[in-house]
Amino acid sequence: MSDSQSTGDKLATAIAGTGSYFVIQISLNGQYLYANPYFESVFVEEGDSAVGKPYTFGLLEEDFPAVGKVVTDCINDPGKSKPIILRKFAQGHYFLTFWEFTCATDQAGQPDSIICIGHNITESEKQQIRTEYYLHQINEYLNSITDGFFTLNKNWEFVRVNDVFEQIAGKSKAELVGSSFWDSFDENTKEPYAQAIKFAMENNDTVRFEQFWPPDRYYSAAIFPSSEGLICYIRDITNKKKQEFELRDSQIKLRAILNSTVDSNTLISADLKVINFNRAAEEQSRLYYNRELVAGEDFLHFVPPHLLEKFKTNFSTALKGGTVKSEELIKVYNGDSVWVEFLYYPVLDDEKNLLGVVINSTIIDKRKRAELKVKTQYEQLKKIAHMQSHELRAPLTNIMGVVNVLNMLKQKVNDPEIIELLNTLAQSTSKMDSIIKQIVEATRE
Repeated sequence: MSDSQSTGDKLATAIAGTGSYFVIQISLNGQYLYANPYFESVFVEEGDSAVGKPYTFGLLEEDFPAVGKVVTDCINDPGKSKPIILRKFAQGHYFLTFWEFTCATDQAGQPDSIICIGHNITESEKQQIRTEYYLHQINEYLNSITDGFFTLNKNWEFVRVNDVFEQIAGKSKAELVGSSFWDSFDENTKEPYAQAIKFAMENNDTVRFEQFWPPDRYYSAAIFPSSEGLICYIRDITNKKKQEFELRDSQIKLRAILNSTVDSNTLISADLKVINFNRAAEEQSRLYYNRELVAGEDFLHFVPPHLLEKFKTNFSTALKGGTVKSEELIKVYNGDSVWVEFLYYPVLDDEKNLLGVVINSTIIDKRKRAELKVKTQYEQLKKIAHMQSHELRAPLTNIMGVVNVLNMLKQKVNDPEIIELLNTLAQSTSKMDSIIKQIVEATRE
């Protein structure tokens, strides 16, 4: 809620609680939504209530068309008060009442209901006092809001301005009121304000626009046509525009960095909608899924069916603040397959609120296939080593047993050649045993 709305709500609450003003709220379908105690005490019998009754309750039938026209004018011109004098019959008396009808809007700016503030003007002296008080309250309200405000008649003359607009225009109320708008602002410029205010006056239509005001201010403005001329509200949005420019620059720089990498990066909302992505993600989606990556699309369309459950588990972990890395073999649309490394991690804003999950993916097909090839070769070597270490062990053990027996008989043999042969045989079997032990140790590593 804006400051002006907050101030207006306080003023309405204060008026509604007094014993001087009638305050009612009527829905767009013509029923009382609210009536303050003072209204109920004057126009409603004790124990009854106006709430839920049609807006014609208590009015003279001759006034129905006038009320219908004012309500229509209010709906067509939200925020602009429309005056009307109504006759009401209650407690055996006729009351002459003065009302200001205003169409309230919802947060989207659409007509919501009709707020009516009135008072008894049966006695002219009281009428004057109350009218002056009401106008004073309105002036106080207009000067308390942070938005600039002014009204023009159909001759382009300022009728009313508030303190904020004085500062924007660089002129006092005394200088502005009664003077032409074009005496203070260039009529022949192509600036947005000139085109917007002319369009609103000529077409009797509402116009909203933004305006840069040298040397460094930005304003948003809304111009509403009225029966008297134009009403304009102006808000300073300088800080907002600066933040937008800074954010835009940051986004441009960030996108340039992301698009310079070969890694795919996709930001996904908690409800699995694509928020943003870099060029690599776009290219990979087209290459491997034959599908265009589009912001707002359901990301599940880019998850292969055989990885769906694993994806949901990893995504859920990232949503809870965790980081998950996995390597997956992706089956692409043309029947091929490719190895991809995925990294899931949460993304938070400056207030630590979760924005979504980034999925970073890197094509590791060559490296992964090389690793698998090495692993296969290693398994084959282990198999060979197993054969060598186990299938050669048994016959070698038998040979070593025979050699030991022959060595025990060596002392009884006098032939040098036989002794040398036995020594050579013992050395060879010992060397072979050592080699087999080395193979076993190598495969264990």
